[in-house]
Amino acid sequence: MSGVTLFSSAWDAQSTESHNLYGYTIQALNPGLIKCAALGNKLQLQTAHTSISTGMLAVVGSSLALFAIDGPAMEMKCICDAPVFSKVLDIIFSGNNSGLNGVYIVLSDDGQLVLVDAEAIEDKRRLKAIERYSVLTQEEDGSAVRLLRKLVADPLARCVAAVSWIDFIEISMLLWDTQNLQPSRYPQISNERIQISTGEAICDAAVLIPLPTETQRILLLAAVMDGEKQSYFLHLYEIWTYSTTSNKAPSLVAKLPLPLDLDTPLYIVPLPQFPEHFVLITETEVVLGSALQLLSGDIHLYRRPLLPETQSKDLPRSACVAGTALLAHCDINEDSYGKSLLRSPLLSRRIPAGSPHLRDTKNDRVQKLYISMQSGILLRLYAAPFPLLSLTKVEPESVQKKDQADQPSPGDVMVYLGSESSYAKQLEFDYIFLSGDCAPNTMMRITAESNDSVEAGRFSPQASDPIASTCAPIRWSYPVLENQSPMVDFTLLSGMVYATSGRMSCGGIFRGQFGHSTRLLSEVKASDEKDICAMELVAPLWSFYVLSGHSGGKATSCIVLQHANTNVPIIEGCDEWKVFSPLYQIISNHHLSFIGNITSNLLLCVSHDSIDIVDLTPAELGLARVMSAADNQVFTHGACLASASRDVWAAVAIQSKSLSALHKTLVRVFSITPSYTASMDSGQVDFAEVDVEADVSCMRLFAVGTSTILAIGTYTPELRLYRLEAGSSVAPKVIPIQFDLPLTFAKDNCEQMGDSMSVDNIGPIDSCAGSAVSDICVLGKQDVSYVLAGLRDGHLSWKAVYTSWLAGAGDCSHMEEAIIGDSRMGKVGKVPVSFAIGPLQPDLWSSGAVICSDSLHLAKIGALCQLDITPCQSTHMPLVSIHRIVPLLAESAVNSGPSDCADDGGSIGDISQSQRFFATYIDGRAGTLEIELAAECSFSIYTVNAEPKRLVVDQNTGLLLVASKVPASLDREIYGWTSELKAVDPKDGCIHDKVQFRPFELVCSLATWHIRGQKSYRYLCVGTIQFTEGDERAGHMASQPTGGRLVIYNIKQTKRKSRPKRTPEGSHLESMLSSYELKYVWESDRRGPVSALASLGDSYLVVAVNSSCLVLKLDVVQKRLIECCECSLRFAATSLDVRGYDIVVGSQRESVNVLRFMPSVDPNGCDRLELVHSARFGGYTVDARFVTDDLVAGIDCNGFLYAVGIPKNPTEFALDYVLGIHLDTECTRMHVGRLIQRPSQPQHVLSWSSSTNDHRTGCLPDADFLVVSTLSGALWALLRIGKDAYELLRKVEQTMLDISVLHPAYPLVPSSDGLANRTGKSSRIQPLGVVDGTYLTMFVSQLTRDEQIEVVSSSPDLIQAALALPADHRVSEANSASAAATIVARLISTLNHTCIC
Repeated sequence: MSGVTLFSSAWDAQSTESHNLYGYTIQALNPGLIKCAALGNKLQLQTAHTSISTGMLAVVGSSLALFAIDGPAMEMKCICDAPVFSKVLDIIFSGNNSGLNGVYIVLSDDGQLVLVDAEAIEDKRRLKAIERYSVLTQEEDGSAVRLLRKLVADPLARCVAAVSWIDFIEISMLLWDTQNLQPSRYPQISNERIQISTGEAICDAAVLIPLPTETQRILLLAAVMDGEKQSYFLHLYEIWTYSTTSNKAPSLVAKLPLPLDLDTPLYIVPLPQFPEHFVLITETEVVLGSALQLLSGDIHLYRRPLLPETQSKDLPRSACVAGTALLAHCDINEDSYGKSLLRSPLLSRRIPAGSPHLRDTKNDRVQKLYISMQSGILLRLYAAPFPLLSLTKVEPESVQKKDQADQPSPGDVMVYLGSESSYAKQLEFDYIFLSGDCAPNTMMRITAESNDSVEAGRFSPQASDPIASTCAPIRWSYPVLENQSPMVDFTLLSGMVYATSGRMSCGGIFRGQFGHSTRLLSEVKASDEKDICAMELVAPLWSFYVLSGHSGGKATSCIVLQHANTNVPIIEGCDEWKVFSPLYQIISNHHLSFIGNITSNLLLCVSHDSIDIVDLTPAELGLARVMSAADNQVFTHGACLASASRDVWAAVAIQSKSLSALHKTLVRVFSITPSYTASMDSGQVDFAEVDVEADVSCMRLFAVGTSTILAIGTYTPELRLYRLEAGSSVAPKVIPIQFDLPLTFAKDNCEQMGDSMSVDNIGPIDSCAGSAVSDICVLGKQDVSYVLAGLRDGHLSWKAVYTSWLAGAGDCSHMEEAIIGDSRMGKVGKVPVSFAIGPLQPDLWSSGAVICSDSLHLAKIGALCQLDITPCQSTHMPLVSIHRIVPLLAESAVNSGPSDCADDGGSIGDISQSQRFFATYIDGRAGTLEIELAAECSFSIYTVNAEPKRLVVDQNTGLLLVASKVPASLDREIYGWTSELKAVDPKDGCIHDKVQFRPFELVCSLATWHIRGQKSYRYLCVGTIQFTEGDERAGHMASQPTGGRLVIYNIKQTKRKSRPKRTPEGSHLESMLSSYELKYVWESDRRGPVSALASLGDSYLVVAVNSSCLVLKLDVVQKRLIECCECSLRFAATSLDVRGYDIVVGSQRESVNVLRFMPSVDPNGCDRLELVHSARFGGYTVDARFVTDDLVAGIDCNGFLYAVGIPKNPTEFALDYVLGIHLDTECTRMHVGRLIQRPSQPQHVLSWSSSTNDHRTGCLPDADFLVVSTLSGALWALLRIGKDAYELLRKVEQTMLDISVLHPAYPLVPSSDGLANRTGKSSRIQPLGVVDGTYLTMFVSQLTRDEQIEVVSSSPDLIQAALALPADHRVSEANSASAAATIVARLISTLNHTCIC
């Protein structure tokens, strides 16, 4: 290996133009891990829709998120966020006494102090930087770097202190404007800084509450560790705010040594109720102290243990102050105090003279604190200077109601949100927000009797259990934000993400789905004499609404179910659907072709032989005949729609029974005036006819602008559009629209969309010729409209046009000028496609529809006129068996009067957050669904009661195979760790079988092995690492591994089919009667840990052991492994991936190695495994995979995502550096695939294997993404984009960075070098060819239209590049800066929508 060119110098020598790759990365899934949080005042945010009360700013992963807390149930939701590009250490809130003025102060690891607040402008909520300051992170001479740790807030908002780990505290004074009549809401930080040198490591620090007469006195208390003496001290510093600059130096007024038997101090908590008092929380105790005690040098502390001695290893993780409680009759006696306290002079100061044993404290109050322990125990502490330290354990209310209140989880972040009292029930409630590393972020309501007395010194040091026998119950607790950290491993399967997460017994498998959340509201049950469930629910389905006395004068949804010649109308009631008997008597015997609303009390009913109008106003429904069919004619289809003039257009398809006109259809169009008379008959209706000359398969009417569009689909297949206009005479005009939507594509030009709701993937798309049009939909906004056609074989085709041209009011005279981009086509299912469109439009355009084809997708036009088609997902019910779906009125419309019906009547708008639908299933069931209009990632967890590490999917059975870390036991004594392998069903999380390994043996790798030959075999291969048993049986293992094993299993299906059982709490028990079992086949001891496994070819297995890669072959007959060849590397291998006979190996130091396996042709010959390419830059690569045959991607442990290209010249050893970006977080695993399945990719998204993008075809080639998981629980997606899009986005990014530091476009917390890109402090490799979409998203989500134009206008090069970008359609704006801003915003939104929701 000598003489090999290093990777860094190879970059300088090799040209990367041959690969010509550019990427766009975005954080597709935000982690749920909250690192720090602070509660603020009432938010001054008020938009058009809602007003928020209280806000909490938190660091969620790599973003700052503002949560709104509102309502009697203390509902919490994220209302805005902003990415940060430097590690945020702490957040505090500083506000004055008014309760309205205040600001969040954020501290980053590079010493930035950013004052942050929220604002609402033009219906946008966003975080903004008020001011920026810096903290000294180095000594004045630059000799040492100060590692910052946290911020310390002053309760009176006079100052803020930045605390480092060792020997440094910097105090910054806050200057509030109190002189002006309209003072500023925000303070300013003085340029004069006060620095304190403690001389030793700082455990914690806090600013105490001053006395009411000494508000200009700042008392800073610090817990300091003396490393030489191995002891702890309390330092008290004093600062006077009115002093001059020369006299404002801090004074060390007291230094109190802590007892030697006191454990390490963790938290100093000031008591707001009691000035100059504090509680010191150590690893095992709580200590009460005061400034007076420090000043007097009194070392006798009042101490209480946190937990019994049996739980002494349980450490506190967080604490918070939670208001006060009333103290009633506290008994004070000598037995309740320790001997050290009785000798203290503080006792005489606390107990009034003459009554040393009893004190009337009826009107006194005590301070409440909450402490979260590492084991998940939550403690409530009452503290007072009497002295009083009383601990209470917080648990669920009762065993019977345990399902309503979950056990608290360990919390690293705890925030007190407020309290409320119930005087009627004599209860007091505390609201606590608790965030843990591996537990959901939880909101808890803790209750206690408001008249309970608190006994001082309830527990003596000699007590066996210092926890009170009575516990404070939790009335309810619910997760606010799912926490999927740490995401150690994940896999992509059928549009879902399965990831291992959690530690110890809290571990499980997270199942995530991207899309529109869909839930079942209710199943249809009939209460009348008609059995609804007996109807043939796979027949046509219509929905409308009625407004009459039959439903109490309110708008109510009505559904017509059809079975043969029987039609059953059902009307929605409070809790059930009822048969609408008056309408049933009219339409039950008609062979319906269509039924729908003309107005709120008129229905158009089209049957095979007649067209009627039903009046819902009288008690007995009226019926008027519009026209009748001739003897040899049949009305096969119908449609109606209210126009802009409030006249109603109607259209019917007439099929002749004669053989001469067998495949010809006439479409008759006429207008209906709502103020009709009862004498209307067929002789008084004027109509126009269109000869379609084909069999009509579907027909709809749409409102586009002020025009009405008639869309007709045929069996040919063919789509025809007509514009309806009122003629000069009575008869209407039907004007054909020259519109060509290709409905047949070659197999190579069609783009496939996998069935995201099914385990089996859809095969290649064949030619669509001969598939009839099943349904049509026209979606439009003022600028752009989309025409969609669904086919009977599950295909979807669409094209964009200008709305003005479609409505007949534009300047375009030819179709070529009106068409926007190319036609697109994709596959959304396997059955005929149908659209769920509202029965009445909310305005002149409909901007959304639900696509149904054995699964559901939501198609809607975004704010920037792009069409978004996103699958619907549900974690509680299957969506693959839905046959038809029709919209229902929104609940707001159901409870409103007639005037509101047309606004919410079944169309998808942006006002409501969800939409209700009526669905029928293929198996005969029916029910009401609710679909969220905002796409998201929904998570559910499958508990495995262990700490999961590795995850793999068996392609044969579809099972999830997860390896977990569990305690090992011997003779019922836990003495170490081992691994457990479980087979989990991905559908419901049931555990079929489990296998436990040897003690001190952990699973390192999992892989499936498929051997193909005359007989195929499928195996599960497990690689382990073994340790020697330690001397102590305390759960510790030896630090050095002694070897490993390769174990092979076979997944067998048992004869007994019973399913595993479930516990009442919802977790899964492993049952002996499982349908699959893990059968042991073979094992092989190795000389080191088996760190990676991969299947190679038809019969080989690649194994990584230490720094060697071996190729093994299994002799099935003799059941033994044969070593074929071996290749030794310089450093230990971490991952393996195979494509053909090429193997990519991730390494600890060499980063990426490419090996080539050459099997011998001669049976007696030798197989060879050679190292052909390498890339070395010193990074620890945790995963590396083939993207294409000549492109390899990898991630290192420090968050550097890169791609290297295999040189075209096989003699070149060094790989070409192609792409790279720092994610600034520890990465764990990478896959190539999609997080969300869509029927089409946008223009600027390319496939990794294609060098050019051909837009002449109907669809683009399939484009997968690089999906990366992080230890914090985030998912990042990297997609390939074109060079022109990359260059434009780079200019946008640079322009945003060059703007003012207080501008909303500037990063809220930039990196240390002032850039938005994460610099990767632990790597010397610079990013290349990738733009960070997380930062660019701010251009769309947080900037107003004027601010976007302002950013674009500052760079003429940016405007030029934007206008030259090939776009999906032109931007009709005269101002070049405005047009460029629109193009940039549309590009960013399209790229984000491609890989995430």
